[in-house]
Amino acid sequence: MLNYQTIDAIADAYIPTLLVVTALSMAIHFKNPHTLLTSICKLALLMLLPYGLMLADQALHLWQKLHWDYSTHTAVAATCCWYLFWLGKGTVLASRIFHSRFIYSLWPLSLAAYLTLMDYQNYHSWQDMLSTLVALAPLLLMHKAASR
Repeated sequence: MLNYQTIDAIADAYIPTLLVVTALSMAIHFKNPHTLLTSICKLALLMLLPYGLMLADQALHLWQKLHWDYSTHTAVAATCCWYLFWLGKGTVLASRIFHSRFIYSLWPLSLAAYLTLMDYQNYHSWQDMLSTLVALAPLLLMHKAASR
């Protein structure tokens, strides 16, 4: 069985790993500056969502009123997975590498595993994480619609 510190290191590496994979999925567009810039802008705007919710929570104490905690880790991880699952599609090569049927199914599964890990480590409760996802979901859907 893994000890707390090892599991903590795995949890701490999840979001940076997602960001590296996201950057690699964008790097495929390097020869097409317009597509690369579009991808970078989509991700930058997308990343405003979890932090905007965090600022709203800090100002209005939305989660605190319910005796919960807004999970920025959940929101950022979900946003990265959302990008990789829906918006990171590009060239045929990118689709083959990052969006094969096997890899494509890993994004939501990896998020579920990360949430389970955060619950196991007592970082956040399921209520914290699921309420964060519920609050974030409409914003992600609006972003997807606006990004077409």
